[in-house]
Amino acid sequence: MTFQEEKHEEQTSKAPASKISLRVKVINSESGISKDMLVDVRTGYTLFDAIYNTDALKKAKVRKWNATVTQNVKSGTHEIKCDVQVNHNNESDKPLHTYSVNDLKITSTKQFYSLVKSSSDVLVTLSLRCAEKPKGKAGFDHSTLLNQSGNGGKMMKCPFSGMDFDEDALKEFLKHKNASS
Repeated sequence: MTFQEEKHEEQTSKAPASKISLRVKVINSESGISKDMLVDVRTGYTLFDAIYNTDALKKAKVRKWNATVTQNVKSGTHEIKCDVQVNHNNESDKPLHTYSVNDLKITSTKQFYSLVKSSSDVLVTLSLRCAEKPKGKAGFDHSTLLNQSGNGGKMMKCPFSGMDFDEDALKEFLKHKNASS
């Protein structure tokens, strides 16, 4: 084997593994507007960043809602939900899973890939819809654990999940949990 052949073989063996990606169609269930996307699958890349909050989705106006939906979401009586369906043979109209927007912020594309058990030839459909928030006793907003609450709490890292959380928000959660017990 010549030096150049050895060098080529060495470079080929060091080539990065092929990227895993998902074919995703995001649909606004009210307007029918949709956008097809190719999403990289990797740890730490959330569905919110990879899909929901992208310029492509915004420019396609998939996230554009009528005035009633906008008002209901702003008032806190409703929220945007994301139903997941996989077209393995149109087995069922029932969603495989439903995410809230806050769920999209904490779910990685790798976790999502595991959920849909997909291969590259499958199209995953995410259907956005407005849904009434469940009625119940006032609860703790768990999303405050993941973003700095503005109360000056320091961000800490969970030793098990590696996720960052707000120390003050965790203290508030524990107070709320103990008060409701």
